[in-house]
Amino acid sequence: DWIIHSHGYVSGICFLEDEFTLQVITKHDGEPVQASITVHLKNDKTGAEDTYNFTTDESGYLTVTTLPLQRKGTISATWNGLTVSRPIQTLGSGNLIWNIDFATYINISITVPPIIEVNTTHTGTITITNRGTKDTTVKLKLYSHGVTLDTSEMNIKVKAGETEKRDFTFTAGNKVMPYLIYARATAGNYTTHATGEGKIGRGM
Repeated sequence: DWIIHSHGYVSGICFLEDEFTLQVITKHDGEPVQASITVHLKNDKTGAEDTYNFTTDESGYLTVTTLPLQRKGTISATWNGLTVSRPIQTLGSGNLIWNIDFATYINISITVPPIIEVNTTHTGTITITNRGTKDTTVKLKLYSHGVTLDTSEMNIKVKAGETEKRDFTFTAGNKVMPYLIYARATAGNYTTHATGEGKIGRGM
């Protein structure tokens, strides 16, 4: 049977079914390296995990447009015995550009209280792990919504394979609302971010 659909409906369906593009760039200390790329995606129909293997070329580049859509999972890159990973979601018409420098690859997280009282001061913790092969100095920039930070920038030295933690303080405003703290971290040629969030209450 022939069914009439509006232009907007058809455009929306085409948008959802368009391919997902994955681009991976692999380097070590700024120089291109060939790395093994593994993608694990959960198959919601079977409950199983499907695995897809690729390799970046001699220039350290990989582009993939054949991954199944609407899946969640993880992607890993391995070079010279070092493996780094991150989440991936293959949304239609979406893309993921993952730029990796194995010399200075870092993981970062922020820990803050889930619930705080209005007009009170609290301590949060930033944790940085250097997954790379070289010592590095991580440059942090902090931003917030709903709370006031005692500092907006940090420089943290982290040796290869080690983890450093730094505390910071922040003060809640006088409104009942969610709050958010965002950190942007740069180490050499690599940049990543992390968030910590909670709620501001009254009379708790």
